[in-house]
Amino acid sequence: MPIPTIGNAPDSTTLRLTTGAENLELRHLMLRVLQIEQQRLTIHDPRLVGKQFHLTFQEYRNGTPTPEKELVGNKASRLTQFDSTGTFSVEVFSRQVSETKVENRFLFVNGMTVKAFDVVPQKGDLYSMRTDIRPFRRAQGAVGGSTNNPVSEARLPLSVKVPLLVYTLPYNGGDYLQWCTVAQSQVPVEQWYKRFKIPHFVVYNLRIDLK
Repeated sequence: MPIPTIGNAPDSTTLRLTTGAENLELRHLMLRVLQIEQQRLTIHDPRLVGKQFHLTFQEYRNGTPTPEKELVGNKASRLTQFDSTGTFSVEVFSRQVSETKVENRFLFVNGMTVKAFDVVPQKGDLYSMRTDIRPFRRAQGAVGGSTNNPVSEARLPLSVKVPLLVYTLPYNGGDYLQWCTVAQSQVPVEQWYKRFKIPHFVVYNLRIDLK
């Protein structure tokens, strides 16, 4: 399908997602026993050779945001640069590391960065990294993945900041806890506390810079 453009510049690209390890037994071990979530995000677009994949993060506690910060300190870091074929990939591992801390580990092709956050007391095991804040759909004819671990894809606008990942506590629906309901609600993240009373979450925003 042709990708729409504005003038001579592309306005969107395709992001592909796989969740968990390829090996089914390893995936079950990581998620069910070690409680480690894993996502792999990949873009291949020859038009993006040498461009930057900017990630920022911002915490919200009881509805109050902290200042937004770059995930990788240097905005022009080689860690977040598309390679000579227009490919960029990152694996994200999320887990509770202690009674009081959770961490998100971003593994790039050329290195790694880790962000740790103080948990809401006694709720450290309830945090989840949500990709479904974006409308991912199962990819047709995608290379990679498996029957048990299919590849999904979503369209991403270029040169525009958008929420990509949210590491969040669930919404307490009374009879059960809900993560998908919140992530897929289309309610802006800055309104999540007012709407769902979620006391703590971290938003990772993306902007693919065409300059």
